[in-house]
Amino acid sequence: MGWREREEALLSKQRVLVVGAGGVGCELLKDLVLTGFNNIHVIDLDTIDVSNLNRQFLFRREHVGKSKAEVATEAVRHLRPDVRISYDHDSIFNCEKFNLPFYEQFNFVINALDNKAARSHVNRMCLSARIPLIESGSSGFMGQARVIMRDLSECYDCETKESVQKTFPGCTIRNTPSEHIHCTVWAKHVFNQLFGEIDIDDDVSPDVNDEHNKANGDEAKNGHGAKNGDEKMEEDKPEEVEQPINTRAWAEKVNYDPVLILTKLFKTDIEYLCSMTNLWKERKQPVPIDLNNLAENSASLEGNGSEVDDYNTVWSVARCVRVASECIEELRERKARLPEGEILVWDKDDDVAMRFVGACANIRASIFHIDTKTLFDIKSMAGNIIPAIATTNAMVAGMAVTEALKIAHKQFNRIASVFIALNPNPRGKILMDEAARPPNPKCYVCSAKHECHVTVNMKEMTIKTLRDMVLKGTLNMLEPDVMDFTTKRIILSSDEDEMGPGFEKKKLSELQLGNGTVLECDDYAQNFELKLFIFHSDKLNADEFKIESQEEPAANNGKSQNASVNSNDSRKRTIQEGVEELEVEPKKAKVDGEVLTRRHHAAVDLQWGALSASTKRLASGPDERLLLSTGNLLLVNEYIFYKLRDTNGTEPVNSSFSLSLPGPLPLFRLGEIDENGEQLNELQKKFESAFTIFTGVAAIVGCFLNAALTSRLSNPTRVLIGHVSVVIIFLPVLILSFIDTDGAEEFFYFTMLFLAAGTSVMSQGLIGPGVLSLSALYSSKEYTPGVMIGQAAIGLLSALMAIFIQTITKDPIRNGRLFFGFAFVWTLASIGIYIWLWRNRPLESENRQSDQLLDDEDQLIGTNDGEPIVMRAPSEIAELKSSEKYMYVYRKTMKGMWSIATILIGTLAIYPAVASLVTTKSTNETWKYYFAPIACFLMFNVGDVIGRISAAGTSLRQTKAFAICVIRIALIPLMCLCNIEPRHLHFLTFFTSDGLFIFFMFLLSFTQGFLMTHSSVNVFSEVEDELKDVTGAMVTIFCVIPAMIGSIIGYIFVCPAVGLSFCMRYSRLSTSDTVEEHCPLLPMPDSEAVNESSDDVHLLSTLSTPSSSSFSMTK
Repeated sequence: MGWREREEALLSKQRVLVVGAGGVGCELLKDLVLTGFNNIHVIDLDTIDVSNLNRQFLFRREHVGKSKAEVATEAVRHLRPDVRISYDHDSIFNCEKFNLPFYEQFNFVINALDNKAARSHVNRMCLSARIPLIESGSSGFMGQARVIMRDLSECYDCETKESVQKTFPGCTIRNTPSEHIHCTVWAKHVFNQLFGEIDIDDDVSPDVNDEHNKANGDEAKNGHGAKNGDEKMEEDKPEEVEQPINTRAWAEKVNYDPVLILTKLFKTDIEYLCSMTNLWKERKQPVPIDLNNLAENSASLEGNGSEVDDYNTVWSVARCVRVASECIEELRERKARLPEGEILVWDKDDDVAMRFVGACANIRASIFHIDTKTLFDIKSMAGNIIPAIATTNAMVAGMAVTEALKIAHKQFNRIASVFIALNPNPRGKILMDEAARPPNPKCYVCSAKHECHVTVNMKEMTIKTLRDMVLKGTLNMLEPDVMDFTTKRIILSSDEDEMGPGFEKKKLSELQLGNGTVLECDDYAQNFELKLFIFHSDKLNADEFKIESQEEPAANNGKSQNASVNSNDSRKRTIQEGVEELEVEPKKAKVDGEVLTRRHHAAVDLQWGALSASTKRLASGPDERLLLSTGNLLLVNEYIFYKLRDTNGTEPVNSSFSLSLPGPLPLFRLGEIDENGEQLNELQKKFESAFTIFTGVAAIVGCFLNAALTSRLSNPTRVLIGHVSVVIIFLPVLILSFIDTDGAEEFFYFTMLFLAAGTSVMSQGLIGPGVLSLSALYSSKEYTPGVMIGQAAIGLLSALMAIFIQTITKDPIRNGRLFFGFAFVWTLASIGIYIWLWRNRPLESENRQSDQLLDDEDQLIGTNDGEPIVMRAPSEIAELKSSEKYMYVYRKTMKGMWSIATILIGTLAIYPAVASLVTTKSTNETWKYYFAPIACFLMFNVGDVIGRISAAGTSLRQTKAFAICVIRIALIPLMCLCNIEPRHLHFLTFFTSDGLFIFFMFLLSFTQGFLMTHSSVNVFSEVEDELKDVTGAMVTIFCVIPAMIGSIIGYIFVCPAVGLSFCMRYSRLSTSDTVEEHCPLLPMPDSEAVNESSDDVHLLSTLSTPSSSSFSMTK
C-alpha cells in the first residue's frame, strides 16, 4: 500500500462535525471532501438569504429560503458522490439532541459559527467530551484558525472577550457627533422619524437638555430652564433660529418636500446647535450647508442620471444632496401606497433606504468636519456588519483543514494558531502563525478550579439580572442552576416552576447573600460547573457588574456591555466579536466569525524577533537559545599561549623548541626568542595555523557523521552525543592542565589538547545541524533565525569570558586553568540544561487520555524517549532512500547552499590571516596585549550578532542583501591593507589606524552574520517540514567545508607577500658579504644553523614545502 492509499484510509476513518454552513462553512465543507474526509455531519439553523449568494458559492438563487445545512450537504455530494455526509437543520443549543454522547462520536469538531454564545457553548461541550475543536472565522481581510484541546491549548473562554458597544449617548448622536458612526446612526434615526417606527429616544432634532450646554448656565441664557418653559424660549431665542418641532408631524405638514426637509435637517437645526455656544468651547463648531438655492440645484442635478452610483466612491456633498432628495421622493411614494397605519421598515438590502441613509450620514459628517465614507463602508456600519470577502473565507477554511490534517495524524505538538494579517510582515508573509498557547490557569472553564469573581450591587441587582446578564449573557451558560455553597439553599433553578411567583424580582440582598458569598452554578446542558464568588459594591447600578476571572479583570456594564481589557499586555490577544447581521454597533462587528487581532509590530516578536522566539512555551521542544555551544568557548590556542610561558610571563618554559609542519606555514621563520618572549607570539601563531586546519578537518568529519546519522538518530540524540563526546575527551585535558609538564609530557599534553579541540569542533557537526533542524521543523514559530542569533550571541559571550579570564590573576598558567575549568563546567551545564528542557517538555502522554495516546509501534521510530514522530528523522517519508533525499534538498536549495559556501570562503580566506598577524601601533602595553582578542575575536562576534539580528528582525533583509554583498567584496582587500604584518617582514600597509581596522572587522563580521541568516532562512523555507532535518545537516556541510577551504586559502594568501618581501630583501642584499649582517632576523637555513646550540629556536624548513612533518620538544 502506497502513501496515498494509507492517507486516504486514515482520513476516511475520521468522523468530523462541522458547526455552521455559512461563508466559512461552505468553503470548509468543500475543502474537507476534496482533501479526503468523507464522514461529515453538518449543523446549521440558518436559512439562505439573497445577500449570501455573493460569497457562499454552494448556494444558488433557487435555494433562497432553504436550509443552509441541507443545500450545502447536497452541493458537496456533487463534488464527491461517495462522501458520507449528513446534516441537522437545528440549533446547536438543542442540548437534548446535541448532548455529550453526540459529541463523543466525532474525532474532532470544526466551528464556522458567527456568534459568541454558540462558540462558547461548543467550546465547553468539546472540552467535556475531550475532543479537539478547531475555531475559525473571518472579518473583512482578516481571519484566523486555531486548535483548542483540553490541557494542551487555551480554550475559547480563556481570554476576556471585548464586548461591543450597542448604544451611544443620545446627546452625542443629536448634538456633538465625533465619528462617522454617530452620523450613520443619526441618519437611520432620520429614516425612522420620517417613514418608520417612531421612537421618542431616537429624536434627531437638537437636544436642548444637553448637560454640556447647561453646565455653564446656557439654560438661563436661552430660556430653556424648567421654570421658564416654552414661553421663555419663545421670548429669548434669536429670531433667525426656528424652534425644533416633531420631525414626523412637520414632514407630513410640508408633504415630505425634499428641499424643506433637507433645509431643516442640515441648515435650521445646525444653526440652532451653533447657538448653543458652550458646546463648542472645546470643539470645532459645525458649519450649516447653504441651501438657499437647494430646489434649483436639485432640479439641475437630476439631469445627471447617467452617472454611475459607485458604492466604492466617496460622494461629494452636492451628490449626496441630490441622492437624498431623490430618495425622499421615492420613499414618500412608497409610504403613500401603504395601507393606513403601516410604516416603512429600514433594510440594509433596500437600495433606496440604504442610499438615503448613506447620503444623509455623509452630509452630516461634512457639516461636523468628519471624513465622509463610501456607501459600501456606510452599509457595513449601518447593517452592523463588516462585509465578508470570499477569498478570506477560502483562506480561513484552508487553514482550518490544515490543522485538521495535523489532528488526523495525531501530530498534536504541531498545532498552531494561524492569522491572516492586513499587512505583510518583513518577510512578505500575510499568514502568521504561533504556537498554541497553554491554558489560562485562571480560566473559569478549562482550569482545574472553575472559579469566577463578580462584583455587583447586591442591594439593587435582581435574580433575573443575575441570570440573564451575568450567567447567560456573559458567562454563556444555557440552563444555570444556582445553589448557596455554604447553606446548600437553592437560589436559582432552570425549572422556573420550582422557584415560585415573583422570584425574578427579588434582590440578592433579600436572599441573605452577603459580601463574599460563594454560589455553586451548574449547567447540566453543557456539563459545566462553576463556583461564583459574589462581592458587593455600592458604586454599581442595578444592572452593572464587574467580572474578574482571567488575567485582567473585565468590567461589564449591563446597559452598554462595555468590557475593559488591558491593552498594554503585549502577550494578550483581543477577541473582537461580531457576526453577519448581528445587532451590534458596526464599528467592531464582524462577519462570519471572530478574529484574534494582533499588533503587527516589526513582526515580529514571534516571527522574526529572534531571541524572543525562544521565550515561548516548551510545547514541542527545548528552548534552543539555551543550548550552549562548547566549540565557541574552547579557544584552545589561547591556553597554548599560557602553557608556553612561565609564571612570570617573561621567560618561556622551554628553552628549546623545534617544529616542522607541512604546507606554507614554515614560511614564517623564527629567530631567537628574546628575553621579552617576542618570538613566542610567532610560536603561538604556528599553533593557531595548525589548530585552524586540524579543527577544520574535524568539523568536516562531524558534518558527514551527522549526515550519516540523520536518518538513524533523532535530533535530540545527536545533539546530546555531541555534548557528551566533548566531556569525555575534555576531562583528561582539564586534569593535564594542572601538571607541570616537561618536554616528553608536553608532547602528550599538546596531543590531548588538539584531540579535545578536534572533538569539540567535530561535535559541532552534530550539535549545529541538530539545533538548526529542531528549529526548522517548527517553521510555524520561525525558530531558525532565533537559533542562529542565539548561537552567535553565545560566541560573543565566549569571547568576553576568554578575555575576562585572562585578567583574573597575573599568573597566565592559573588563568588558563580557570579558563579550562570554566569551559568544563559550561559543557556539563549545557548537557544538564538540554536534558532538563527536553525531558520536561509537555508530552502527549501527560496531557491526553489513554485512547488519545500515540501508538508507540506506529508513530514512534525505534526510540525509548517518547519523542513524537514529527521530532524524529524522516526515514519513512515518501519511501525515499537517504541519498535521494539529499539530492532533492540540494536541487531545491542549491542557490542558498552555494551562497552560504561563498560567504564563508570569502570570510575565512582573510580572517585567519588577520587574526594571526594583526598588531597594534599603540605603545600602551595593556592595549597591545589585548588588541588581538578585542579587535578580532570580540569585535567579530559583536558584528556577527548584530548582522544576524538585522537580517532576522528588520526589513533590511528584503531590500539590501545585494548591497551588503557588494560591501563585503570590497572589504576583503581593505582588510589586507590594514596594519597586518608578518613579523619582521614589514609588509606594506595603507591603514595603520587601530580604530579603522576594528571598523573594517566589524563590517566584515556584520555582513557575514547578515548574509548567513538571510541565506539559511531562505534555504529552510524552500523545503517541506519533513525534509528540514536533512536540510540542517546539508547546511552545516556547506558551512564547514568552505570554512576549512577558506582557512587554508587565508594562510596561502599571505605566502606571496612573504615571498615577495623576502626576495626583495635578498636582491638588495645580494652584493653584501652575508645576508645575516643586514637581515639578522631571517637567517638562511644551512646545516650549521640547524646544529646550533639547543638554546636557539629554529624552524627547519625552506621556501619549498617539506615532504614530512615532525613535532619534537627538548628541554
